[in-house]
Amino acid sequence: MTPDKYGVPFLHYVASEGLLDVLKCMVMNINGHIMDEQYRDTNGRTVLHCAVKHIDIVKYLINECDCDIMVTEDDVPFLHYVAREGLLDVLKCMVMNINGHITDEQYRDTNGRTVLHYAVKHIDIVKYLINECDCDIMVRDKDGAPFLHYVASERLLDVFRYLINTHHYSMTTNNSGQIGAVEHIDVIKYLINECNCNIMTPDKYGVPFLHYVASEGLLDVLKCMVMNINGHIMDEQYRDTNGRTVLHCAVRHIDVVKYLIKECNCDIMVTDKYGVPFFYYVAREGLLDVLKCMVMNINGHIMDEQYRDTNGRTVLHYAVKHIDVVKYLINEGNCDIMATAKDGQTPLHHAASWLGTPEVIEFLLSTGDCDLLAKDNKRRTPLQLAKRRHNSDTVVAIFKKFGNIKISHPIDSYVNVLLVGNPGAGKTTFSHVIKDTATRSIALGSFRNVVGVVPCTAGIIPYKLQHRTLGNIILHDFAGHSEYYSSHSAVIENLLQGSGGVFLIVVNILEKEAVRQLHQWLTVVRNEAQKALNQCHVIVIVSHVDKISNPVERKRKEEIQEII
Repeated sequence: MTPDKYGVPFLHYVASEGLLDVLKCMVMNINGHIMDEQYRDTNGRTVLHCAVKHIDIVKYLINECDCDIMVTEDDVPFLHYVAREGLLDVLKCMVMNINGHITDEQYRDTNGRTVLHYAVKHIDIVKYLINECDCDIMVRDKDGAPFLHYVASERLLDVFRYLINTHHYSMTTNNSGQIGAVEHIDVIKYLINECNCNIMTPDKYGVPFLHYVASEGLLDVLKCMVMNINGHIMDEQYRDTNGRTVLHCAVRHIDVVKYLIKECNCDIMVTDKYGVPFFYYVAREGLLDVLKCMVMNINGHIMDEQYRDTNGRTVLHYAVKHIDVVKYLINEGNCDIMATAKDGQTPLHHAASWLGTPEVIEFLLSTGDCDLLAKDNKRRTPLQLAKRRHNSDTVVAIFKKFGNIKISHPIDSYVNVLLVGNPGAGKTTFSHVIKDTATRSIALGSFRNVVGVVPCTAGIIPYKLQHRTLGNIILHDFAGHSEYYSSHSAVIENLLQGSGGVFLIVVNILEKEAVRQLHQWLTVVRNEAQKALNQCHVIVIVSHVDKISNPVERKRKEEIQEII
């Protein structure tokens, strides 16, 4: 085992030079223990590895020295090493020695690969193993990859042609090698043009080969297939089971998307079976670069009616999970932030529900162009939808942060003034005073009116006033009769959604139930005011104070003052 200056032991040198007689002498000297660990070189090779090119020595070592053909070097058995090196005569010798059982489990390497896998680059050995040793071209390694696929993945077209031409397997992804060949265009062309492989053949997950190529971003391979079907890539027959086109599958590869749109005329509004256009699918996935490519292709006409989905939603509605996309659409795409879908929802509605992120909501509000009081078809404001989220506290806090942008004075910068109180308290007189001292007054109409009740206080009558002292207000005169209370509560809540207001509670000091009535109105106001986005102010007006004439009424005045 003395090595030369290159580290090669004398024993291994003799074997590599094919000196059989000398080798026999040394084997006899060590009593045949030639395969012991101590007789390996520094690379772990046995004398068998060094003698590989000398068939007479290999025969001697196997037949007379009982050398194991599965002895390994770097986890590669000697049998597989011979196949990989293309040494057909040596391989035949070993196959004969094991009586042809070359495909038995014991003759696989640690990765489950057979000698056939290792011989893949040597067509003469492949032919021998298949034709004389009955090796199966669909034999799989431990990862489930058939030998045929392995050949395709190694781009060995001559070997592949031989296998296909001599073994007539049906062309499916289970045994055609399509998936294994996917990166090698020459193999793909051969499979499609000469083997008539169907590009829509699905794998076990139902993904057609065409869509698989697109999802992997293999542009050259895709071009080959598009050319083969004369560019009809958007035809119905080339959709997957979910109705997706190749465009949907290529979404993360901008070069492929550009090719499909510009050269194959793929429609960016093509929908999957759920009715989602590809254009919106890109926005929903937050793929900004791909989106920019498409916006450029349609010359920025992103808000045109033709680019809405079947529910009337714009691309901005779909992008509410991705702040970078939203900023681009608003700042560079000039998207209308108040565009409504068929359900009446703006992008802010969409974002305020569970769909959008807090960052997007805050950005939309920060533009100052959102109407926080806008109601959808179900009369819901963005804030109402936000309160239903699982993280409602965070989102509501954002709304409150921006509460003063447009909604402190929600109707043309007018403040809501809500006039309430029981019948006979003096509300009518008080409202006349306010209206009579206004510079301009417009009755906006009655929300409710009931026969037998004075029109001025029937239901709710709003007046839009420009007052010299109070400024611009909308005075809402609420009827004091109990039959209106249930509707009053709903109307007050709607008025205060997204804004604050001023409550004027009028109480008649001469009324025996004045204290109880004040408590009732304060309860109503407190309940509704806490739902408002902005702070509400409460003013209690006590009428008929000049008519107090007895101790009971004076005590009542003191109680009311204490309550206030």
